[in-house]
Amino acid sequence: MSDMIRDVDESLKQDRLHALWEEYGSTIITAAILLVLVTAIMAGYRGWKENKLQEDTALYLQAADSENSAESLAELAPDLSDGLRSLAYLNAGGEFFASGNMDKAQENYELLASTGEGDMAGLGAVLYNLLALNNNESEMNDDMVAALEDVADDSNSPWYNYALYTQALVVADAEGDYEQAISLFEEIGEDRAAPVVLQTQIMALSQLYTRKMQGAVSNQ
Repeated sequence: MSDMIRDVDESLKQDRLHALWEEYGSTIITAAILLVLVTAIMAGYRGWKENKLQEDTALYLQAADSENSAESLAELAPDLSDGLRSLAYLNAGGEFFASGNMDKAQENYELLASTGEGDMAGLGAVLYNLLALNNNESEMNDDMVAALEDVADDSNSPWYNYALYTQALVVADAEGDYEQAISLFEEIGEDRAAPVVLQTQIMALSQLYTRKMQGAVSNQ
């Protein structure tokens, strides 16, 4: 009898976790996107200050202050120098995201990933893949997933933990490999520098994925 009660209790826990993810999964991913954006914009602003004497700065500021700044920044970005171009794509993507235009946001993050240099390109890969997951795309962009994996392999990248987190979501939600996802979460957990918000999310998701694995085994 006690075994039966325990099994029922475990099933109820699994159902509750699944229901919570179904209801709040998109919110969790959105929170991760916002967390990355806040960190990135702060870093981008520091980069802008270091290059504020460039000729392109006036054009960038004019576009950023325009009525439709997201479109203006996106249109201007290809003509800007490297640092400001990346910042323009980043901010355009952020504004499109805030306004609910996910397709345009994703387009700008892809351009950031493909045209940016170093850490900015890695940032674009993280944001693009997070947004693809948030949009429940049926197929992930292989090039963008590969770019994400490159960031996740670079422990010196400022986006390293975010890339591991995003990669875990990709392998879990797009590929159904919960064991690999949990392994990636464990790498984040071992890093004391990982953001507390990220640590909290991976603990909850690790429990959810463990339940899913147990449920898959019991159904065999």
